Amino acid sequence: MSICLPISSAQIIGNDLSPIQPSYVPPNLRFEIDDCEEDWPFPDNHFDFIHIRNLVGSVRDWDRIYVQAHRTLKPGGWIELKDHFRPFECDNGSLKPDNVLRTWVDNFEKATIIAGINWGTAAAEFRPSLEKAGFKGVTEHIYKVPLGTWAGDQGDRMREMGTFQKEMLIIGAEGLTLAMFTRVLGWDKKEVDVFVASVREALKDPTICAYTRL
Repeated sequence: MSICLPISSAQIIGNDLSPIQPSYVPPNLRFEIDDCEEDWPFPDNHFDFIHIRNLVGSVRDWDRIYVQAHRTLKPGGWIELKDHFRPFECDNGSLKPDNVLRTWVDNFEKATIIAGINWGTAAAEFRPSLEKAGFKGVTEHIYKVPLGTWAGDQGDRMREMGTFQKEMLIIGAEGLTLAMFTRVLGWDKKEVDVFVASVREALKDPTICAYTRL
């Protein structure tokens, strides 16, 4: 989508549940600490553009978010969602059934089910749910994002995406795992630390040709 106005003319609100925002930000950006699943404190027809990303696994009631987004968007406004389908997929059998990455995903999904969070199918339901909420002209683009550089023969872009995906998961493995595994599944913190270490080693394995759909 093209932006016709200079970016400096846009006023941007960033919303997050936790106070983790940087202090050095552009002057047209401000952050608010709030729960997007609560009532949105904005009037009708307020926003030109709403962007939602990486909330799969965190939201219990997506339909409520869609309804509030539809209410607060101006006529002709846009909503954009970016998120992952259930990881990991593999087409050549290199990700074995007993690999720790599959154990990681299976346990995370188990925890989200217990917590009442729609994780495994949320991204697949984006399009029909948006249409149900009243959005028109909904389009969907699905991409394969490799884990690591194994898809480098498909071009530099795939190698770059794979590198970023791997590093993101290595860095974020503890944050993605800790709360769900300790608070919901009842694991001990030391048990999680050992498990996360094995997950990080598996993420670095160049022989595993896994990917996620985005």
